[in-house]
Amino acid sequence: MTASVPIWFDDLAVEQVDVADDGYLSLRYAERWLQTTGAFSLSVTMPLRAEPYPSDVISL
Repeated sequence: MTASVPIWFDDLAVEQVDVADDGYLSLRYAERWLQTTGAFSLSVTMPLRAEPYPSDVISL
């Protein structure tokens, strides 16, 4: 089972962090956020993109 934690900016979900049972993390920007004018990345190491970021990038 995977647990998910949303990350919000004002009233928009920006990202979702998924935590697998083995502790592996992945992070994905919300589709609506990617389509929002003025959307920004929350980290220089994780620029805006549709593909999820794996645990090794998130924990840098």
